[in-house]
Amino acid sequence: MEEAQRKLEEILNIVESCPKEEYQKAVAQRRDYEIMYHLSPARANLVSWLPISRNHRVLEVGAECGALTETLAAMAGEVTALEVSKTKLRINALRNCDKKNISYAAGDPVALAASEKGSYDWIILTGKDLSYLETLLPYLADNGRLALAVSNCFGIRRWAGAPREDADMSKKELTRRLFAAGCAEIETYYPYPDYEFPMMIFSEEFLPRRGELRHNRRNFKSARYEFFSEREAFDRVIEKGMFDEYANAYFMLTGKTEERKRCIYVKYSDERGRRFMIRTAIDRDESGKKYVSKRAIAPEGVSHLKHILNCHETLRERYRESGVSVNECRAGGDLERDGLSFAYLDGESLSDVIKRERDRGKREALLEQYRTYLTYGCEVQPFEMSEEFKSVFGERELPPNLPAARGLDVDMIFPNIIVSGGVWHLIDYEWTFDFLIPVGFILYRACFYESLEQPDNKEIGLDRLKEAGLLDDALEETYREMEKSFQAYILDGIVPTRDMQRLIGHPVKDVPYMESEVRRLTNEWERVRDELIQCDAELSAIKASRTWKLHEKLCRRIK
Repeated sequence: MEEAQRKLEEILNIVESCPKEEYQKAVAQRRDYEIMYHLSPARANLVSWLPISRNHRVLEVGAECGALTETLAAMAGEVTALEVSKTKLRINALRNCDKKNISYAAGDPVALAASEKGSYDWIILTGKDLSYLETLLPYLADNGRLALAVSNCFGIRRWAGAPREDADMSKKELTRRLFAAGCAEIETYYPYPDYEFPMMIFSEEFLPRRGELRHNRRNFKSARYEFFSEREAFDRVIEKGMFDEYANAYFMLTGKTEERKRCIYVKYSDERGRRFMIRTAIDRDESGKKYVSKRAIAPEGVSHLKHILNCHETLRERYRESGVSVNECRAGGDLERDGLSFAYLDGESLSDVIKRERDRGKREALLEQYRTYLTYGCEVQPFEMSEEFKSVFGERELPPNLPAARGLDVDMIFPNIIVSGGVWHLIDYEWTFDFLIPVGFILYRACFYESLEQPDNKEIGLDRLKEAGLLDDALEETYREMEKSFQAYILDGIVPTRDMQRLIGHPVKDVPYMESEVRRLTNEWERVRDELIQCDAELSAIKASRTWKLHEKLCRRIK
């Protein structure tokens, strides 16, 4: 208890001395799970997409140090933060002292005034004991929603060796409990990789695809074992249609009445500098039609939305007479509030088309078509390094007369192209730059990232580029360094959440790897043992020989 209180005092000192924009830097410097849990901006990803509006009252149960409270207050008209710990409540109030629509209450739900019943449009409950569930529901308004986040006791992470949590619960058990409490219907969402620091949130209508769940080693709280590959296990349950049973966490929305689902998928591109942070969602409009939206996570990100809008206009003009369609992009009335909207496209990604295609000749034709579209409508000319290039990719030594062009989409990788009805649709073009970039670098990135998805397919890897004379070892190394600089440009000085596990120092003990090492070392030991036995036998035979005895006799005489 003393350690927990000491940690809260440290968090209080950070909140007192740092502006909110510096919390992430403070988290990286402290390298501590508790500080990360309470101050990481990624915590708010769980709720920032909810349809909470200014005419809504929100009750947050277990508000802790305000990781969600700040975001809820920015969305709602009024927020009540309920927390048992007075120290946490003090940190919450200090952290959100600029918010005038938050009231704070110390205690548990039993302490809520009876006069508040039926008055809350939203009740938020994350990872807490459900013993208060029946107590909370009467406080919902008739059309109110309860948002409940818990870890799944049967999640892949648990089977793979991560420690269990006190409030773990299966989907079946949780659903039964909610219906028994009087809930009318339940919308189930699946935060990934968990509900504490979600990167993506799936729904029953929009489930993950094979190969999509790659970020599984995010054990910030403690060291853990990994009994098997979680990525391969997820691929297997997705293939069998059982993801809902083995997801790591659930985020359920429920209430006294039914409500039509609007948002069906959310992805956070927040492991970037604040000026590049984007939230992408798949929503439904009033008629039920799907569309894609992008919003800035931080105010500084509005300029990046403007950049995307400009890229759309530029690329649409460039590809006007080609077989490439640049996905339609429109700005809302208020760019900061409404963001950008895009058409939702059905179809296969170029990556999936390549995976599915068995005929080698057709695969080659697809890759050749990709190379043609890469520079379509561009003036290809010898590369000249500009200051803009250096600011993004660093100062590099590149071969003379290297083909380059302006207006290239650096992230024109295969998953970002949807193929439908014979037309290639470019769906993500935020990293389009108006300065000369080597054409081969874009091709390198496409093949490099595809080789990570299809490591056994040599026809789309970097070796294939070398065979075609489009890449050599020296150029590959230069492109690799360019990619590192590009990623650093995107990070813009922040330490991403993905790096915190390494910084905090809680290792993932890969059991299959440990087993392979035991086998390797055992084989090595057996080989050395056999050599030792053989050497010992040879040495014994030598020492038993007449020649050796004469040698010993001679040595004694010399001495």
